[in-house]
Amino acid sequence: MNKKALLISIEGIDGSGKSTLIKKLNETIINSVITQSPRGTILGEKVWDLVTENLPDLAAGKTVLTDRYIDSTLVYQGIRGKIPITKLVE
Repeated sequence: MNKKALLISIEGIDGSGKSTLIKKLNETIINSVITQSPRGTILGEKVWDLVTENLPDLAAGKTVLTDRYIDSTLVYQGIRGKIPITKLVE
């Protein structure tokens, strides 16, 4: 049977238990890896992270568990106004 790879992003405010949940999921899900999205302000970091870290694991059929992901970046950058929301949506 060919297992489909998953990327599971856990979102939430600081201190809400994201890392604890990810550790528990990692103990339960066979063939999973944990990654954490960097806290940088450049959207390109997320693309680089996807290409260099997550895609190889996903291609290998692993489940990738991440503490926040690009969705957080979109929200934070939009709120801070550093990148116009219209550009983020594109």
